[in-house]
Amino acid sequence: MLLIKNGHIVPMSAHYIEGGDILIDNGIIVDVGQNIDYAPKRTDDVIDASDCFVFPGFIDAHSQVGIALDGIGDLFMLSNPITPNLSVINSIKYDDPVFYECLRAGITSVVVAPFERNIVGGKCALIKTAQIPSVFSGKADTSHIVSEFCAMKFSLAADTQNHESNLALRATMLKNDIQAAKSYFRERKTANTAFFESPTLESYEPILNREIPAYFYVKTAEELKMALRISKQFNFTSTIVGCNDCERVDEALLIEIREYSNSIVLGPCITRTSKGFEFAKQLSENKMPFALSTAYPRTNIQYLPMIAGLSVRDGVPIEKAFAAITINAAIACRAFDKIGSIEVGKQADIAIFDANPLEVFTKTLYTIVNGRIAYKIEE
Repeated sequence: MLLIKNGHIVPMSAHYIEGGDILIDNGIIVDVGQNIDYAPKRTDDVIDASDCFVFPGFIDAHSQVGIALDGIGDLFMLSNPITPNLSVINSIKYDDPVFYECLRAGITSVVVAPFERNIVGGKCALIKTAQIPSVFSGKADTSHIVSEFCAMKFSLAADTQNHESNLALRATMLKNDIQAAKSYFRERKTANTAFFESPTLESYEPILNREIPAYFYVKTAEELKMALRISKQFNFTSTIVGCNDCERVDEALLIEIREYSNSIVLGPCITRTSKGFEFAKQLSENKMPFALSTAYPRTNIQYLPMIAGLSVRDGVPIEKAFAAITINAAIACRAFDKIGSIEVGKQADIAIFDANPLEVFTKTLYTIVNGRIAYKIEE
């Protein structure tokens, strides 16, 4: 058991709890509230969080943490820009020092996605930022993998100066392949004889069945419109990712976003060419949820809380900024039933800070992953 006592708890799914306690058993939150009736045993861990801020672990909903900088999809672009069967989980290096930087910043989960060069990059994975050794084997188990296939990465972002034809070509190639997948599944369903299976087209099944979201990477408003159009055509559950060059969009596009996208993950927002937080401010003004991302390596992963803080400086309400790196990020990757808030029954991913975590001078005191202390500040 792990007991966190007397903290200023920000659960994200309910009102703040002053002087609150959290009780964790076997990696799951079993109680949250004031003055929990539990007497710690000698073998329990107890953290006194007096005068500290206790948050659900932060989530970066779009990154390339732990994979080679040239990207899993980039390696195939010249020969094949359509690679839905590629799985990013097979390319993650868990000894990458960036995972430790995540823990130092209170980041407990990340969506690892292929890079953007391929039109269909492949399967994204949702993982924890700490591998917790099993108490039985002493070896790292797979409890850090939340989902090996949490989304399919599509990219409509132009990478040449000939923007219009590039966007049209990418959209056409993407739609043709999705249509081929739909035809494949229709044929498979009605086949009376032995059916030749295609591992590539099989990869589209959970997307077409709306079991997981399509991650559409876009930069401009034109690319955003195209992503929504494709989502509507194929009835996808879609998460829009990027929007680097979107500043403010017209009312008609906002209506389409609300209707045809599951969520929006904005980022990177503080690079030399990005438009900052104007779009985030517009979404918050219209009561539309969004998440913020570093899009690592475009921005250092440990800057995720700082990015949320800068969004507040530029007009995003602070509660929306907190949601953008917790609840809304979990919604974007369809993992809200497991992570993103401090609630009974959810996985115990928690970060404890000595002050408001959106302030640059705030220190992370503890980062807890799956109910175990993965990071503790050196005294």
